[in-house]
Amino acid sequence: MGLADVLVAVTDVLFPDHCLVTGQPLTTTTTSPLPHVSQEALDALLLAPRPVELLLTLQRHHAADELFMSTVRALYAVGGTGDCSSIIYAIKYGGRTALARSCGQWMAPLIAELPRTPTMLVPVPIHPARRRERGYNQAEELAHGIAAVTGIPVMAAIRRTVHTSSQTTLADEQRQQNVRSVFALTELPDPSILQGAVCALIDDVCTTGATLNACAEVLLQGGAARVDALTFGATV
Repeated sequence: MGLADVLVAVTDVLFPDHCLVTGQPLTTTTTSPLPHVSQEALDALLLAPRPVELLLTLQRHHAADELFMSTVRALYAVGGTGDCSSIIYAIKYGGRTALARSCGQWMAPLIAELPRTPTMLVPVPIHPARRRERGYNQAEELAHGIAAVTGIPVMAAIRRTVHTSSQTTLADEQRQQNVRSVFALTELPDPSILQGAVCALIDDVCTTGATLNACAEVLLQGGAARVDALTFGATV
């Protein structure tokens, strides 16, 4: 258990736990597969757009010859009433690493929907400075949750070389510029492991796909045969 988990556990003891989505108190009768989220709230979350709709969204933001992901799949929608944004905020900034892993386990069935079974799960990296600040990378926690269910190995194949500003408040073109040339392959023990690999990029949310697409480009340049993306949420 990391420091972030300890702090969350102490807070939960001092202050009764409430649902992250509804704000209502949680009891033993309102448990769900996701910690700190009631089953009622989970059932009411808006589902993400279908894969074909997500792909069409990406095509509005990226030219055909600049789109490097084959498909994107997500569980829930971000935007509108009853979306999953409070859960994403908690796993990204709130130190909820146990929740992030549970979200990954909840995402695991998306693997079976992919045209080809991934040979590795590749979490979208954050810069070392940001990792020191947060104490973890939420995308890695999601990936390990998926791996716990599927047995597909997690491979930290990409690193972020530039500490960029957050994508949250940026416009479409700014998002793409913000992540251009900021990712590179890590020094893998066996570089040939990427040759012909089918990679599933893992992240918390897909908005315009700029970050995911930049990572996919690096993986393909490194020898991967195909890159799909799985996220917990997708902006609608």
